[in-house]
Amino acid sequence: MSRPFRFVQLAAISSALVMAMGAGGARSEEATGWYAGALGGLNLTDTSHGTINDRQDDYTHKAGFAAGLLAGYDFGPFRLQVDVVKRRNSFDVETYDGTVYTKIGSVSSLAPMASVLYDIPAGAGLTPYVGAGVGMAKVLYRYTDDPSATRQRVGRWAYAYQAIAGLRYDIAANWDASAEYRYFATEQKNYLDNAQNGTRGYSYGNHTILFGLTYKFGDAPAAPAPVAAAPPPPPAPPAPELARSYLVFFDWNSSAVTLEAASIIGEAAKAAQQLAVTRVELTGHADRSGSTAYNQQLSEKRGAAVKNALVQLGIPVDQITVVGKGEASPLVPTADGVREPQNRRVEIVLP
Repeated sequence: MSRPFRFVQLAAISSALVMAMGAGGARSEEATGWYAGALGGLNLTDTSHGTINDRQDDYTHKAGFAAGLLAGYDFGPFRLQVDVVKRRNSFDVETYDGTVYTKIGSVSSLAPMASVLYDIPAGAGLTPYVGAGVGMAKVLYRYTDDPSATRQRVGRWAYAYQAIAGLRYDIAANWDASAEYRYFATEQKNYLDNAQNGTRGYSYGNHTILFGLTYKFGDAPAAPAPVAAAPPPPPAPPAPELARSYLVFFDWNSSAVTLEAASIIGEAAKAAQQLAVTRVELTGHADRSGSTAYNQQLSEKRGAAVKNALVQLGIPVDQITVVGKGEASPLVPTADGVREPQNRRVEIVLP
């Protein structure tokens, strides 16, 4: 059994274990569900080391391109993804049994792959991730000694594996941009070469830099709640004087400011201006339906959303402080995993 093939088997087992770990973990308030996108970028192919009739044969490749499509499901923080990537690199030098020849041609591959990815919480809309995948690749060599002649073609399917490290950024409500590095390789395969009356056995490895754009279709359907949902928070009673604290509530798994929340933020901004306060304190919170790390990040995003709204209403940015407390200070105490609307909030205080 070849060494790359053993690596494919180990990668497949490791991927299955990672999927099992992710399925058993608690789901976060981060967006989950289906997504799809496109990839494109630079591909650098390692020198192809092989043999022709027991003689050493190497091709040195030029920089080439890679492009493809992807689709997946986000379980938060694990993702299961499938993609198909086309890679192509040209060459014009062959080293055969120690002698350098001019050999015009290219090597390309088309690889459907399945990968498991893990997102690392980082905040500020940035998400580093790592992953690994396995699949198949159709590797095709085209070459000729004479530019006017028809190129010889040798190729076949081979087992493939890849390692991934990348960074993605939330550019809009349902859109992500990404940049990632992949090491992609196949097991060594033999190719029939009628022109040489023999076989060629080549290794195939690549270093790929890909840039991507991904659309997220929405959250996974929520399971039916065992009890009736809590009613929305009652409106604050009228006060004889300007209030100095306000509560802004958010939808589950969201840091978007609703119309109702925008109205409350507007009242807080007017009060801050009329009271001539020099400091506005914002404290973000999340309910307990997700992991502690993700809920901390979400509470900070909610505080930042309210801060941006206040700045647009004329409150100086240097007078606003933002603190995120995650799920640590619930308005309504609940068990872990419970979605409680009154705990998804930002408190505005005018000291």
